Amino acid sequence: MPRGGKREGAGRKPGSLGKATAEMRAEAEASGELPLEYFLRIMRDPNESDERRDRMAMAAAPYLHPRLQATQTQGAVRIEVVDLADAGTDCPVIDSACGVRKTQH
Repeated sequence: MPRGGKREGAGRKPGSLGKATAEMRAEAEASGELPLEYFLRIMRDPNESDERRDRMAMAAAPYLHPRLQATQTQGAVRIEVVDLADAGTDCPVIDSACGVRKTQH
């Protein structure tokens, strides 16, 4: 039987909480208001100062709107420049509806 390496179905599932995290979250829920709930309650309270409400909005934002990760693409991009005035009748045109290259007759 092979040992080590990646095995199908092994490990914690993506998005699942570890035991310690689940316990801490359960304790926080049992004790009352969670931090995000507090941030949102203060942010929505019109009786609080604008400065405090702004700080609570900034504190809550990462929980509700995570930052996008930078991604890299692989592959080559070919750019062809065509002078349409000099091309004549066999001018390549890109169909703007679907991005398919066509030849104009």
